[in-house]
Amino acid sequence: MAYGVRDLPSKFVVPLPRSSSFAPNVGSSDRFASRTADLFVQIVLQLTTAVLLGILTAQPWAQSTVGGMTVLVVLLLLQLTGAFWSFYHTANDLIDGLEKGVVYLIEAAALVLLLASSIVGQKEEGAEADLEKLALSLKLATSSATVLLAGIFFPMFITVCKYLALQPRI
Repeated sequence: MAYGVRDLPSKFVVPLPRSSSFAPNVGSSDRFASRTADLFVQIVLQLTTAVLLGILTAQPWAQSTVGGMTVLVVLLLLQLTGAFWSFYHTANDLIDGLEKGVVYLIEAAALVLLLASSIVGQKEEGAEADLEKLALSLKLATSSATVLLAGIFFPMFITVCKYLALQPRI
């Protein structure tokens, strides 16, 4: 004989609240649609970034200083859009939304450092390279790589914290 939720004593059944807001609660029937919308936006952002980089890598204009800076600005806007979407519309839960949003912001910070590096490293046509500017430009680019390294390890840190904080108690 199979037993369902209705066969359990009432002390074991917790009623789930219903919500009419855009961000549904755990028990809402709109949960699947919300996750699908979040996943769709994340995929569109990633595909836009991939197509943009794929097309512009083949273009000579993107290899110039102005073109490279334009690509960095567009990538920065895409990262900030992803951060806004993750913070505003957390489809899974608060921790997942925070994790995604912070990673997008870390990537945006790395792009800002890389953009600053390319601005500092510019020189006028025919002018000699300023070694102090070059050293600062390389330091900013190295800092950008260090920030990206933090962006790689941040989700692992959140996963460990989530496991330690939310593990079932026996």
